Amino acid sequence: MRARAVLWFLTGLLLVPAVLLTAARLSGSDASPVVKLVSFTPAGVLLYAGVLVLLLALVVRRGARRLPGLTAVLALAGLVLHLAWVAPWYVDGAAAADGEPLRVMTSNLLGDAGDGPGLVAAAADADADVLAVEELSTGALADMEAAGLGELFPYRAGAPDPGGVPGTMVFAREPITDVEQLPTVMGSWSVRIGGETDVFVVHPAYPLHIEAWRDEHAALLAAAEEQAPDLIVGDLNATLDHAPVRRLLAAGYRDATELSGGGFQPTWPADGSGIRGLLPPVVQIDHVLVDDGWTATRTWTVGIEGSDHRALVAEVART
Repeated sequence: MRARAVLWFLTGLLLVPAVLLTAARLSGSDASPVVKLVSFTPAGVLLYAGVLVLLLALVVRRGARRLPGLTAVLALAGLVLHLAWVAPWYVDGAAAADGEPLRVMTSNLLGDAGDGPGLVAAAADADADVLAVEELSTGALADMEAAGLGELFPYRAGAPDPGGVPGTMVFAREPITDVEQLPTVMGSWSVRIGGETDVFVVHPAYPLHIEAWRDEHAALLAAAEEQAPDLIVGDLNATLDHAPVRRLLAAGYRDATELSGGGFQPTWPADGSGIRGLLPPVVQIDHVLVDDGWTATRTWTVGIEGSDHRALVAEVART
């Protein structure tokens, strides 16, 4: 009897947060607690799978011929739903590339805490054509310059430390023109690279500042719908499960990691920053989005010492 009670307790312990994750994802709400909860939507797969395992253990324990009906149906439905949400990460949906590949790297450097020279070296190792850097401080930029940033990427746009907060910059091997600032506090930019590729390099507010998060995402969506950039790159402070990113997808964009079938590639928290170093990266908030005239062939992440984000590299091309 005691073992059965323990199994039911554990079942509830997994089922309650699983149902909350599902409800939050389905709601599309931008209320602060819901937004934070939605960040962890992929964990629903493990939670519902754990519930089903515990229900099977209850069946074995009781010698019953079937699972506890309602709980089993709920867990199975939740598992199927969450699998449907994560499955595209593992299915290569990329169209055949027609143009030359473009390798794009984005990294949130966490101001002076991140290893700027290490990022320059990582960009060189990745053979990146474009480097977007969020939360870039003046000091980190100076360190990157000393490490050969200008030789690797002769062209740049953006600014560190706009208004006293770490800013956003984009660096490229090809000329950058048509520079326009987008309305986010931490710095976002619309640029043209190489005379033909329009790119948004973005960093909207953290969801801890929920009203700014809502407003800045709405402004970026409006700008994307008006200007139709080829790529949207940066730390979006939102996952593919959050409503603002889903609105970008509905507007015709695709996430490079999902498009290439690269699997789950979480970028935050990194370098031991999560819960006193105990939590590995579990949330994918850094993105390269491509419009329907582009495809993505591969993506991967790179650790940058001192930063609480893993850098994301995507190889994209026109179709």
